[in-house]
Amino acid sequence: PVPGHADLACLSSPAEYTYCMAEDAALSPWPAINEERFDRATTCVMTLKAEPHHAVMDLVSTTASALMDTILDCCTTLGSNNAYVAGCLVLVLNPDHARLLAAGGYDKDRLRREVHERARISGEQVAIRGIVGITAKVGADGFHYITRSPADVEIVVAGGEGGHSGVILPWALHSEAVYEPVRLPGGRIAESLEQFLMRR
Repeated sequence: PVPGHADLACLSSPAEYTYCMAEDAALSPWPAINEERFDRATTCVMTLKAEPHHAVMDLVSTTASALMDTILDCCTTLGSNNAYVAGCLVLVLNPDHARLLAAGGYDKDRLRREVHERARISGEQVAIRGIVGITAKVGADGFHYITRSPADVEIVVAGGEGGHSGVILPWALHSEAVYEPVRLPGGRIAESLEQFLMRR
């Protein structure tokens, strides 16, 4: 892309046109997005205008609590969009991290609550930086929360074994995720990606 012509970004990113992945439901200790949003038999697609993912690298933590500290720190990066405008985020956990959290008593609801309650930045830090014309909302406790509610936290299990997960933050200014079932010609919902590919 050419800045100012084909792209209005100051610094472009390949995430604008090559940014997709598949959730690995077989390796997840929790229900996948399609099951939560529709049902187990429905294949669905989630789309979100977002920043490139922020790495969550932790190959050393042996407890869910320690891993959560790493995850939360990566969610609250100064300079990210959510640091100034609260919105949704996607927590992408590799299978090892997902298993460690599940063994520590976490399900998706608990993860969503903790990320919402603990992923916050002090008002003093956001007051002196950010986006022109936008003031980060700071609560009575003196913190700006990067999500509006636990429902803003989407959780998927994807990627290979190891200590590398990621946090995907939206483009800001209320970029919202959209969820759509994959449909076959004629409108019937596809029960698998293979079925969709064969019938299109």
